[in-house]
Amino acid sequence: MTSKGSGLLEKPVFWQSEKPQLVRLRYRRTQKMNERRLKNAASVSTLAQVENGAPVHIAFAVDSAFLSYSAIALWSAASNTRNLHVHVIHGGDLGAGVRGLKRIVERFEGRIQFYEACVEKLAGLPVTDHVSIATYYRLSIAELLPKNVQRVIYLDGDLIVRRPLNELYHWSLDPTGVAAVPEPSVAVSNLGMPLGTPYLNAGVLVLDLEQWRQKHVTARLFQIAADNKDRLRFWDQDVLALYLQGSWSFLPPHWNVHHRYFFGENKLPWPEQEPAIVHFSGAGLKPPDYKVLHPYAAEFWQI
Repeated sequence: MTSKGSGLLEKPVFWQSEKPQLVRLRYRRTQKMNERRLKNAASVSTLAQVENGAPVHIAFAVDSAFLSYSAIALWSAASNTRNLHVHVIHGGDLGAGVRGLKRIVERFEGRIQFYEACVEKLAGLPVTDHVSIATYYRLSIAELLPKNVQRVIYLDGDLIVRRPLNELYHWSLDPTGVAAVPEPSVAVSNLGMPLGTPYLNAGVLVLDLEQWRQKHVTARLFQIAADNKDRLRFWDQDVLALYLQGSWSFLPPHWNVHHRYFFGENKLPWPEQEPAIVHFSGAGLKPPDYKVLHPYAAEFWQI
């Protein structure tokens, strides 16, 4: 999620209202199905098809308040992945920050382009104290990026990339054109979906933009947002969940190791592989929050 990063120190939204017994029940019901999907996805991963020198396209949604986080995320991605093409969606408020992001990408011999989102189109969509309207920018990604960009990795700004993104970029996608790490959530029932429907963490996404354009997914997402804005507890992530209805290409969790693997009474099982992406999600759980010692905070500050 795109956060205002204002130093909030309360517990994450997830743990303020989730009932532990409900989390355990939901997780048990979906775990076996998730494991089967992950096994199928891994078996068709197209890492062997990666061509040397082929560009890897990644995208961020950035506002001025979240710029420092995004710069660190961008540095971590660019320092780990050669021939990186970066696409930054913003609301016209980055100012001199544009030059800073350009310098990072140029240092690692990549390319960067900027796209201004239509903020007026997002008027009326719900946000909260630690999340800004920029979190919805990703819903326009297929429309904003050039038509010759057919695939992209979307990354939230509050994360660090710890290994090359080539494998993730070439991950095999199902007909939805989406790959993401599943995450059990009470949002499923809040959104009126059947209990046990898989839910996703949208901080790391692999998107088939060509499919999205052909299927007019952007328009469908904004219609879903407009029709359900009173139920959107987790913003654009809920919009994507309603669109996908539990069906997408499941990524192994090491591609998005978010706060629920580190904190809370009902921590998720630790990934089998070393984290490739550590996601500092959750209000009050990012490295500058001095009352929280995140296990990867030191690595964050070294970038």
